[in-house]
Amino acid sequence: MNITSSKPANAKPTPHPSTLFPEIQTCKTLRQLKQVHASFVKSGKIHDPLAAAEFLRFSAYHRHLHNARLLFHQMIHPNCFSYNTIIRALSESDDHDDAEEALKIFVQMLHDEFVNPNGFTFPSLLKACASSARIEEGKQIHGLVVKMGFDGHDDFVLSNLLRTYVMCCAMEDASVLFKTRVKSRSKNVVFWNVMIDGYMRIGDFEAAKQLFDRMPHRSVVSWNGVIAGYAQNGLFKEALGVNFKVGVLELGKWVHLYADKNEIEIDEKLGSALIDMYSKCGSIDKAIQLFLKLPLRNVVAWNAIIGGLAMHGRAKDALDYFSKMGREGILPNDITYIGVLSACSHAGLVEEGQQFFDQMMRSGLEPRMEHYGCMVDLLGRAGLF
Repeated sequence: MNITSSKPANAKPTPHPSTLFPEIQTCKTLRQLKQVHASFVKSGKIHDPLAAAEFLRFSAYHRHLHNARLLFHQMIHPNCFSYNTIIRALSESDDHDDAEEALKIFVQMLHDEFVNPNGFTFPSLLKACASSARIEEGKQIHGLVVKMGFDGHDDFVLSNLLRTYVMCCAMEDASVLFKTRVKSRSKNVVFWNVMIDGYMRIGDFEAAKQLFDRMPHRSVVSWNGVIAGYAQNGLFKEALGVNFKVGVLELGKWVHLYADKNEIEIDEKLGSALIDMYSKCGSIDKAIQLFLKLPLRNVVAWNAIIGGLAMHGRAKDALDYFSKMGREGILPNDITYIGVLSACSHAGLVEEGQQFFDQMMRSGLEPRMEHYGCMVDLLGRAGLF
């Protein structure tokens, strides 16, 4: 489809329809609207472009697309508002044929000597291109956006243009647009979020992470986008790792529910990450429930639950789990002893802490700074250091 325009960019916009028609404003159903429309036809009021535009707006807003089409095509001289209304209604439909019709009506608009597109026209058109994967038409619209000067100041148009390239998996084009036109608008996180979503869609997680790390500001949508992108591509541990940084329990629960809903096995690796997440977000009981449901428990899973219990001041439970770990034949590692010594420190168990530290040394594990830190804290709290 060829989308070009020879019109000047400075055409005056058509005014918005007025609210001088209370009969239309009070309609609640399509039947009522048709009755009012019939009375307007009979009285001749329908020839008022503003009245016709209001009838169209009502039909489009209430998703009566068939009636909206009829009303639009009955208009002798549709104004800019009417064009935008029907294009927007069609672009929001799930039917790809409606998206194509939106583009055809836009071509008609370009050939209408009395009307010029405005900043409300292009976002809907770009949405139609994105939903129907029409990248070539999207590029032609991009050209018109530049020609008419909307790429320099209209963030809404630019964000929709960027999203069109992303939805069509044209990340090279999206990247060029982002670097040349968008990046300078660093305070607008929408552009950054769209790009991150695009990289996630094509599986370029490294590029998504790098862009996320460079963001000058991050919204909840930014965090959600990265977490959901990882989870939906099976990278649950990475998703939970991001969740630790934002510290929002609900996001971690979403990852857990996503795995359950999609019948994804929660193995030791994912289970350990979930246990760690629940512990760090203050839901230790949920962490215990999950631990007990794991079919197999490796040392990482045991470390997660012992560390979580210690973090929550449940020293006795942490040491009980350490004993169970030994009975099940799982050998502790240096991480295990950090959790154990931390539990002793929080509970003031000086003798037990010294015994566990000696036990670790006898097993051949080299103490790390964290182990010495726990011992200093333990002795300091007891007034022995």
